[in-house]
Amino acid sequence: MVEPSTGRLFAILAFLGLCGAVVLIVATRWGAGLSPDSIIYIAAARNLLRGYGLSVSFDPQIFSPLNQYPPLYPALLAGIGYFGLEPLVGARWLNAILFALNIGMAGLLAYLTVRSFWGAAFASLFMMAAPPMVLIHSMAWSEPLYLTCELLELIFLASYLGRPGLHVLIPASLAAGCGMIVRYAGVALMGTGVVAILLLSRTAWRRRSRDTAIFALLSSVPMAVWLIRNILVTGVPTNRTTTFHPIGLAHLQGALDAVSSWLFFPIEPAPVRWLGFFLFLIVCGYVWIQVTFGRTRQEKLSTLTRLNLLLAIFIASYGLVIIFSLSFFDAYIPIDSRILSPLYPALLVLGIGAMNRFFALNQPGVRVRLAIGALGAIVFLSQLVGASSWLQLSYGNGIGYAGQQWRESPLADRVRRLDRSVPVFTNSPDALYAVSERPTSGIPAKVNPQTQLPNESYRAELASLRSGLQERRGVLVYFNTVRWRWYLPAEAELAQELGLHLVARVEDGAIYEAGNSASFVDSSAQRN
Repeated sequence: MVEPSTGRLFAILAFLGLCGAVVLIVATRWGAGLSPDSIIYIAAARNLLRGYGLSVSFDPQIFSPLNQYPPLYPALLAGIGYFGLEPLVGARWLNAILFALNIGMAGLLAYLTVRSFWGAAFASLFMMAAPPMVLIHSMAWSEPLYLTCELLELIFLASYLGRPGLHVLIPASLAAGCGMIVRYAGVALMGTGVVAILLLSRTAWRRRSRDTAIFALLSSVPMAVWLIRNILVTGVPTNRTTTFHPIGLAHLQGALDAVSSWLFFPIEPAPVRWLGFFLFLIVCGYVWIQVTFGRTRQEKLSTLTRLNLLLAIFIASYGLVIIFSLSFFDAYIPIDSRILSPLYPALLVLGIGAMNRFFALNQPGVRVRLAIGALGAIVFLSQLVGASSWLQLSYGNGIGYAGQQWRESPLADRVRRLDRSVPVFTNSPDALYAVSERPTSGIPAKVNPQTQLPNESYRAELASLRSGLQERRGVLVYFNTVRWRWYLPAEAELAQELGLHLVARVEDGAIYEAGNSASFVDSSAQRN
């Protein structure tokens, strides 16, 4: 029989989750936001659904195996598509479901940590209004699914630390394993479980060693299978090249700007927001240390303290994985709200837990309570402003390649009217695939953005592009609105290098063809 208080808790968490899902569905009326990563996931899902395997090629006839990203998110989109919902549409509805689940699970994790109904409700409320949470759930990204795996693992690990047993250890292992085949950064979930079981479990060393081995083995199986598949298909476990490119001041500034905006979104200039964030961090750090370590020896062994440390272990583990990845595997990783978003639920629950314990231990007076309440209200309203601003943008225009700029692109419209037998090469194959779903190919990069080293195959790839334009009578479509791909050759440079002549120029770009091909075919022009 469910206790009344527990029933009310589940009801309020379910209600908040449902509210978040409804708001998200309304705000994404133009579809889930689309970025270059999103189109890779959508293409892989479509190719898998159509029987071409997990391929990321925008031309389904060309098999380009997925190995830069793990498979679970595009595979799930393909699974949804199997029941009749196109992956691009399915991503929107999947995100809404995951948003509801993640809002509810954040509240449940807070309840396990603080044993407070109101603490759990506040955690879910903040999750629903947080800009980083609204951001990732409004985009066709893998982060919402990763967050679900993260919260599931932390909830089951919290249950394990309170009452050890295989009935919670195995689900925690499976959640961590799934998280690793959603994002490679999911290795932080396995690290969290291993360290937490070894250091925080109350069982004898022999049993905790056994449980650690079980957790590590079960959680690593999905990733091991995926990496073996990659080696068999592509010859390498991933397409990442190991080089050393340490993090710099720009990365630290990006992280500071992202996290400080979670608390004080509308405050400008940024240094003022940073100062407020540091003061807030000092206060929270003092409170957390006081309530976590400032106790008797017996209190230090309590379950609630272990759960605080569990969250701290995850934060440290995820941070180390990002730093390691950025330093050795991918220098192109932006340290922004998207990348750091998995830290938000853990930080949120830690903050609520610390404040709850602080009130219980110190019993502050009315003035202190009012001051703390006012600070909490300021942070919540600040987050609400940021989230509302993003949702209004999504509702009015759409986000990324789902936005009005791309839906009504004059250049994309010209490409849509091209005869489909004409090969298209472009500096934005993902955008064209998003708005037209026609097969496209990219142009060679002068610099590898992941390693920031020159592309040694650039000349050979340029010769292949020249062949495609001349022998296959293709066209080069160059968007002048795509300014973030600094590693690609400039429009004028390509036109001169390949001897191209201009066929059409519109406000957002141009179409070129080889000087001797004379093959440009515009269907609308033919009809006229």
